[in-house]
Amino acid sequence: MDLEEQRKKIDAIDDQLVALLEQRMRTAEEIARIKQAEGLAVTDPLRERRLLDRIMERSSADLAGYNRILWNSILEMSKDHQRKTQQEEAPVEDAGELGTKLKKGEAGMRILVLNGPNINFLGIREPEIYGKETYQDLIRETEKAAAELFEPAAGLEGAVRLDFFQSNHEGALVDAIQAAYRKYDGIVINPAAYTHTSIAIADALKAVGIPTVEVHISDVSRREDFRQISYVRPVCLDTVSGEGIPGYAHALRILADHFRTRA
Repeated sequence: MDLEEQRKKIDAIDDQLVALLEQRMRTAEEIARIKQAEGLAVTDPLRERRLLDRIMERSSADLAGYNRILWNSILEMSKDHQRKTQQEEAPVEDAGELGTKLKKGEAGMRILVLNGPNINFLGIREPEIYGKETYQDLIRETEKAAAELFEPAAGLEGAVRLDFFQSNHEGALVDAIQAAYRKYDGIVINPAAYTHTSIAIADALKAVGIPTVEVHISDVSRREDFRQISYVRPVCLDTVSGEGIPGYAHALRILADHFRTRA
């Protein structure tokens, strides 16, 4: 087979690859729309990583390095396309501008609510400690509390948007924090068990510099000795502990007050 035939062959493969990638992007966009309607995190870095791992498993050792570079680039393009399609890029604003917008009732404050391992098992895991409400209850009640907190009587209607993300994996939480840089104005985080072990999460919060409030459903001060350590607390504005799911609403009030006082 001569050079021209080889080039035609790879052109045909490229056409197939582009068609498959476009199909994947359209499917990812539809998934993102469904997730957005249900109040779930739009992007799914773990899904992208699983796809890459599957590609690597089917590649020969000689091609693995090349394929990893190629598909990393393609997956990043896919995720970036998905984000741009589903989310408006808000301009970067300082705390003073955000505080002014809050007082005027303008939309613009975006808060990321992060939850760590086993929070998805609320209602199942130790209900005598964590209660019988589920993770979906947590989302609904926090969104309702945000709507009441920024109600017209307070002059803050439409001033906040919440996005939720939960993971049992430390790296996924670090990725979510890093992805929040220049996109979110505040973070509410319940690192769960990673509170007591994860320097990486604390470092990520410190790196992005986004005002953050730490939340715990149970009163960790009255629990085991190992739970008295919090690596994230020093990089947070405040800690809310032992208030159950309403503690997330308390964290939102702390963030809102923070931006008002800096206006």
